[in-house]
Amino acid sequence: LSEADVETLGRVKGCRWFCSKCDDQLTIQESLASNTKLETLVEKVPFVESTSSTSKQNIYDDSYKFEIRITGICEDDSKPEFDRPLQDKDKIENLFKDLNCNPLIKDCRRVGKKIPGKSRKLIVTLNSIWDARTIVSKSIQSRLYQSHGVLILPGLSKSDLETERALLRKRYELIQSGIEKSSLKIRNLKLYQDGEQVNL
Repeated sequence: LSEADVETLGRVKGCRWFCSKCDDQLTIQESLASNTKLETLVEKVPFVESTSSTSKQNIYDDSYKFEIRITGICEDDSKPEFDRPLQDKDKIENLFKDLNCNPLIKDCRRVGKKIPGKSRKLIVTLNSIWDARTIVSKSIQSRLYQSHGVLILPGLSKSDLETERALLRKRYELIQSGIEKSSLKIRNLKLYQDGEQVNL
């Protein structure tokens, strides 16, 4: 190894180097001096990479906490598709002003199949988990759904999204079988028919 390689390995954080014969802890320079194989020296590196990957995965899994789901905001089909996100963002900002909030909107997007004459749900990513919680809380306190016909809910984790999709499929099947649509409600990731929970 070159001197630069030795210096780089010496700066690796979270790694300890051990003698392959006696298990005594060594510095990287001492390890190289004892002709320890490189495979032995970097034996601890996969653990660091694994920890880093786990950390990244946890960050990804928690991203939904920065999101809110909004239904009831009109989707303007007359506008070019590339102009709609900016228009949606303006509508969301005006809605937040009615709640006396001014959070930073990092992203907003429509989700679901586009059906003419119907507005799709919006997923809005905010700058902090606190902002997301505040918006949901204020929308409930101000009875936003009653006054504007707009419903704001917290973001869902990947597993909760899968549960929601299963509930929607079950609801669709029941409606197709002849059950009155108005008798079916989804609340807190559970499906109810006339107030009685329906098992999947």
